Amino acid sequence: MLLKTLVAVCLVGLFSRVEALSVACAIDDGTHYIAVGEKWASPTDPCFKCVCEEGGLLACFSDSCARPQCPAGMEVERSKTECCDYTCLRK
Repeated sequence: MLLKTLVAVCLVGLFSRVEALSVACAIDDGTHYIAVGEKWASPTDPCFKCVCEEGGLLACFSDSCARPQCPAGMEVERSKTECCDYTCLRK
């Protein structure tokens, strides 16, 4: 009788853990979690974004942007905080 009770408790604990994992996604190498439906953007690349989907799956994509042509003597610098934001700066 004691063995059956222990197995039931372990199974309930297992199912609770699986259910909890299916409503969140791990980000930042598993140190943080976001809920299903929440969006996340990379702190180092503002064009790289993810959304947490059902089952704890993280769907990620990267926006692609055309780099502008700068006049002679200038070079393109990409914004570190805004996606697809470029500035022409003197060399």
